[in-house]
Amino acid sequence: MRLTEKSGFPVCWEMITQRELQAIIELFGTLDKGKGFSLLDIKRSWVALVLKWRGVTLKNTIDDMILVDEVAKELDWLIYYDNDKKTANLNYDCIKCIVPRYNDLTGPANFGYDLTFGEYRKLLVIFNEISQGNNVAAYMDMLAGTLYRRYDARLKRRVAFNPDYDYSHNAKRLPEWLKYYAYMWFGAFCQYLMTSPFIIDGNEINFSVIFTSPDSNESVPDNFIGMNSILFSVAESHVFGTATDVDNTQLFRILMKLVDDKNKSDELKKLYKL
Repeated sequence: MRLTEKSGFPVCWEMITQRELQAIIELFGTLDKGKGFSLLDIKRSWVALVLKWRGVTLKNTIDDMILVDEVAKELDWLIYYDNDKKTANLNYDCIKCIVPRYNDLTGPANFGYDLTFGEYRKLLVIFNEISQGNNVAAYMDMLAGTLYRRYDARLKRRVAFNPDYDYSHNAKRLPEWLKYYAYMWFGAFCQYLMTSPFIIDGNEINFSVIFTSPDSNESVPDNFIGMNSILFSVAESHVFGTATDVDNTQLFRILMKLVDDKNKSDELKKLYKL
């Protein structure tokens, strides 16, 4: 019988628990601390922990060690080595929020369904600063503190995003592994948003069409203003109100408006054979 069939051993990020998530992030962190652990050591340690937590008793026999080693070698979905960049990477690709609550702070809804357009724009700026290596610790606090906000019992969700508020202080109550998770989750969300479909109101909608140009040779215009361009163009339509109203609107409603505009534009082009 295969190990996964016997123990429910995870084979994707959606299947891991919060404790297992914390363990792999903390183990991953030891690679940068000069403790002599290899990537395979980390995989083996994580496999042993998960098996223990899921009720599989390991007795340090040769068979047990072989079992752990075999499973560890099949964890590229979890963590892998990038030969081109010569770095180890957590292969996070899950937009389900594995840590929905931490003490009195609440994370984003699964699949990012509660993100507003303004919140997404702010997080994207912060995420890009981190990716470029700019003041990483401060920006990590901003990103994690923005994603993990106080719970509103009346509305039964996170308190509404305020673009003028500094959420960095929220991160002071979050452990380092959770700050890193917030960074991974948002990165996975952005990647999924630009490449894969969402199910909204029973329909499968792929937003990649509004993030990619049909003309691969089309260059970025001078003075490109990024997501602000979407903000201004949607605000000009007055469908959602002012630019401030657009920022306070659910992200997916804004993106669906853009998809609808593109569909109508494509139909006109076909009609007039442009």
